[in-house]
Amino acid sequence: MACQPSRTAKTALPDCRQTVSASAELYEVHDLNPLAIEEIRVPQEELRSFLPYVLPQTVCEVGAKRFPKVAEVRLTQNDGSEVKLGVYWTGHNPAAVSVDGVVFFYAKVSEFPDGAIQVIRFLHDYNRRG
Repeated sequence: MACQPSRTAKTALPDCRQTVSASAELYEVHDLNPLAIEEIRVPQEELRSFLPYVLPQTVCEVGAKRFPKVAEVRLTQNDGSEVKLGVYWTGHNPAAVSVDGVVFFYAKVSEFPDGAIQVIRFLHDYNRRG
C-alpha cells in the first residue's frame, strides 16, 4: 500500500537544504538487508546524488509498525545542527522518512526497485569504498 498524502498532519517539512555532510546507520532487516552497519559516511562527492532519496518531500500517512525501518540518516547542516531521519521501506515507492517515527514524509526520488532499496544499495557501496 502506498503512502497517502495526509490531511491531518501538522508537522512541517524539516529544512535540509543546507546539508553539508551525511552519515547513516544501516539496520538488518529480513528480506531487505542482511547486514547491519553502524557508521557509514556518504562521500562528499556523492552527497548531492544521495540526498534526493532521503529528503522529505510530501507528508504522508504510514505507520511505523507497517513498514520496516531500514536506516537512520544524519544530515549535518552548514550551521552545525543535525537532522536525523529514519528511513522506511514502503514497497515500490519512494522511501518514507521521519524525524520522530510519528509523522512521515515521502522522499523526493524513487527509482526501480524502490527508494529504500536504493538507499540500502548506496550505503553498502559507500561502505565498501570506505
